[in-house]
Order: sequence, then structure tokens, then C-alpha cells
Amino acid sequence: RDQPRSRGLGDVYKRQIRDRRIRQEYDGTNTRALALKYDVSESWVKRIASIDERGEIRGQTSLFDG
Repeated sequence: RDQPRSRGLGDVYKRQIRDRRIRQEYDGTNTRALALKYDVSESWVKRIASIDERGEIRGQTSLFDG
């Protein structure tokens, strides 16, 4: 009975790896190429590229930054 949850967590892990690779490879000009390479939409590539490793939008100041 635990298999579906385990499979789901594996999928989450795979998406995290994919998204990390997209962030690393994204250079602002290769949106379409990355979308094709990773079988995601161009808007997904842009969304992922705009989020840092902590899950925060790049360039956005946090209320908690001192």
C-alpha cells in the first residue's frame, strides 16, 4: 500500500533534479531549447529559471532579509 506514495516521492525527486538542471542551463536565450530537451513548456522553463534554490523569486527582496 505504500507503493503509490513512494512512486510519487520519486517523481517529486526527479522533477527537482530536472528543475535544478533547467536553472543551471538557462541563459535567457535558450528557453525553447530547454523546453524541448526536458519536455516542458516554455513558460515552465521561464518560471523555473526565475526561482532560486530556496524557492524564492530571483531578484526579489525578502521581508526577512536583514
